[in-house]
Parts: sequence; C-alpha cells; structure tokens
Amino acid sequence: MLYTLMNKNTELLDLDMDKGTVLSIKNVREENRHLLPIFIIPPKGQGFSRSIIGDWWSSRRIPASRGGIKELLWHLDNISLDYLAEKSLGLSLSDQYWIRPDESITWDKVNFFENDFSDDIGKLLITGNWENGSLLSPDNTSDGVVKKKWALINGKRCLIKGSFGEPWQAQPFREVFASKIAKILFDDLADRFVVDYWIIEDDGLFYSVCPNFITSDTEYVSMNQINQAYKKPNNISHYDFCKSYFGAFGNILDLTLLLDYIVLNEDRHFGNFGVIRDVSNGEILQPAPLFDTGSSLFYDSTRLNPQRLSAKPFSKTFNQQIKYVDIAKYTDNINQVKSVVSDIFWESFLNSPEDKIRLNNILKIIIEQINYLLKKESTAIQPMDKF
Repeated sequence: MLYTLMNKNTELLDLDMDKGTVLSIKNVREENRHLLPIFIIPPKGQGFSRSIIGDWWSSRRIPASRGGIKELLWHLDNISLDYLAEKSLGLSLSDQYWIRPDESITWDKVNFFENDFSDDIGKLLITGNWENGSLLSPDNTSDGVVKKKWALINGKRCLIKGSFGEPWQAQPFREVFASKIAKILFDDLADRFVVDYWIIEDDGLFYSVCPNFITSDTEYVSMNQINQAYKKPNNISHYDFCKSYFGAFGNILDLTLLLDYIVLNEDRHFGNFGVIRDVSNGEILQPAPLFDTGSSLFYDSTRLNPQRLSAKPFSKTFNQQIKYVDIAKYTDNINQVKSVVSDIFWESFLNSPEDKIRLNNILKIIIEQINYLLKKESTAIQPMDKF
C-alpha cells in the first residue's frame, strides 16, 4: 500500500509498505528533508536508503522483548509488530511522524495529542486480556521492555509503567523516589527538566505514572539517534559530544550523572536521555527532561553491593563515570539532597511490598553515595571513552 510519510502536516516522502515492511521509497520532498527523523537524513548528495527507512520503522514499534508481548501476538493471530504499527498509522506520543494513506485523512483528526485513543492494546500488554478492541493506539509505538501503556488521566496523556519481577514491584517506587530527589538536585531547573512521577495501585499491583513531556509541536530525539546521525570527533569524549547538544544547559547532563550516582541507576543508556526538537523547523530547543530512572537501587538484585553494579553510558563503573562532573559546582545541591533524603525515601516507598529491613539498608547505601560525593575533590577528570 502506498503511504505518504508525514511530520505533522508536512509531507516528507512516499513509501510503499506491505504488512509493515517498507518495499520502496518514492517522491522525496527535498525541501522538507530537514524535518525527517534526524538519523535517517542522508548526507548531502546522497540518496535515501530503503533499508534505513525500514530500520527506523521497526525501531518505533513495540520491541519484541516487551513484557506481555507473547499474549498480545497470540490474541492478534501473530500479527507482525511492524504491521501492528502500520495499523495505527505509526502515530506516536513521542513525535509527530505518521503515515497518511490518502489526503482525506488529516493530522488534526487522527493525532493522539489532541484526540482520544484506545487503551485496549495497553490493557492487553499489561493484563493479557483482550476483547476484540481497537488497534488505534499509541501503545503500538512505545519503546522499552517494561510493561506499560498510555492513558488519558484528567485530560492529560500519561504513561503507566509496571515493573520486572515479583513480589517487590521495585521499579515504580524507585521511579518516584528518583524524580523527587532530582527535583531537589536540579533546584530551580527542576520544573523544566524533571519529569514528575507518582504511584497508582490497580488490583494489588503498583505502577508509576508520568505525564507526557512531548507536545504536538515538539519531538523527542534520543542521544542514540544523534549518535547515529553525527560522527563523534576522535579528540573529545562521548560525554563532551553529548553535552555539546545541550547548549546553554550542559549542566543538565552533569546533574543527571549525579542523580544516577546517588540512586545507582544501571540503565542510563543513550535511548533514555536526549533533546527536544521543534517539529516546525527541525531545530533543537533544549535537553529533554530527566525520565526513566526505575532501574536503580538494586531493583533486580538481592545482594546490596554497589560494586557489583554497572554504570552507563560513559563508563562501566559509577565511580569512574562521576569523574566527568566537577562536583564542587553542585555541593549546595547535594547538601540539600542529603538534608531531606531520608524523609523523601520513606515517603516514596510508603506502600512498597519490599521488606523494611532491606529498604533501610538501601537507604544507608544512598547516604553513603551522597557522602562520597561531598568528600570527593573538586577537580573533574575527563577520561577518554572508547566509543
């Protein structure tokens, strides 16, 4: 079937698809190439690659490793995940790219930012229940392996996320704790650069909830996409390369690494931090706000040993990674966190099924992490990475 790849109301190119597989690319609108997804824009003078467009399409659908995916595929007669994304026109709540089957279908009538959407796919992914509902859902293009779904809550587009493993249901509570600590650490930048999280309970299970930080005029561009689009110069670290895209707000990357150190976040990969781009002109506006910190504080480990944990994305250990940051610049922020961390911790884990003795030991380790930062010398070392 022939579609037009759109960025909101702007035509980008035509593509022929068969059950989610890109067969060919036609009629590229050269005047709008700067509004394509950032990492599939070919270098000047080069043509567009069908395989790259196809890879991009596959990257925006539900990953095969997502929790609940086997139940979803069984109920939907083993439809391919790429085809499932096609069924909902590739519409997302992270950007404005979509495929238009004909000119009678318009952005204002189908986008999920301004119109209601079905949460049937999300319910199926989380509960395994299916009643032949609608496939038109932003859940068909959501990333990540944890069970999750989009929902309309008091008129806001919110992401609801579960956790790996029972009985702790560890990640939602850590997500909430990390966001509360980040608000203190980021100080007057918190409202702009920290995503708020809270806990809900449904049928005895706990979930974290956060509002969407993307609007109908912006898109999220991950550092993973930037890494694919632009080559890092050999004479700078990957940390400096990423920080250069943060413009005047380079300190947001420092604060992110400080938070990850305090909460021992093991999953700050290049996909869950990045920048916000203007969809009308393709310009980078600012760093994306801090989000996705649930894989922290021994969320899947019974042994509370920080030395056994691995850091990401710039170094393999937390002590090595924190050397990128000039900690002395943030001493006041860290001291403020120290003064309230115990209260915030117990407030965040109030209803957690986790054993209280275990939680108390985790809190002691958090305080040790903070004390290490405060004792550390102020000189920031810039280790060269091997990316």
